[in-house]
Amino acid sequence: MRPISGPYADWVDWLRAFGRGVDLPGGHLPSWDAELGPQLVTRLTQHVAEAFHNRQRRWSEALHRDQEMLVADPRHAAAALAVVLAGCRSRLAPLVALAVHPALPEQLRESLRAALTETVHSAQRSLRDSARELPLDLQAVIRANELLPALTRPSPAPAGTAPRRRRVILD
Repeated sequence: MRPISGPYADWVDWLRAFGRGVDLPGGHLPSWDAELGPQLVTRLTQHVAEAFHNRQRRWSEALHRDQEMLVADPRHAAAALAVVLAGCRSRLAPLVALAVHPALPEQLRESLRAALTETVHSAQRSLRDSARELPLDLQAVIRANELLPALTRPSPAPAGTAPRRRRVILD
């Protein structure tokens, strides 16, 4: 049996990996156009929603797991909390990149951005609420390491494209 290939299959394969937490290059993914037809666009939209939901769930679970580990060693809690929040922000990057992927239809990108924004705002509110019971140094770490800036950071070049490099000439 010959494997199926084409734009739809490329997207489905990429989205399945994305949903499992695998970050594959996505620069090769084609734009959704009329050639796909309404049925394939509907199915791809469902795949995007499922992959996005799975990835968001993984992100939330990782944040929760990391928070629970902080309780284990209160002596280094402030430094550990800063590391946890930095890691949490960096794990948002693939979700942000998908939500702004230029190959997706604009309406779908808007929907993904809104869902991600709500998730991150909810997590930030939860962190702030739980911080009320924490020592002042931990409250300060949470204020200094908010999750929300991860939503507005410019996303890196699409995966699969080579970064631009400068040539340095030394005399």
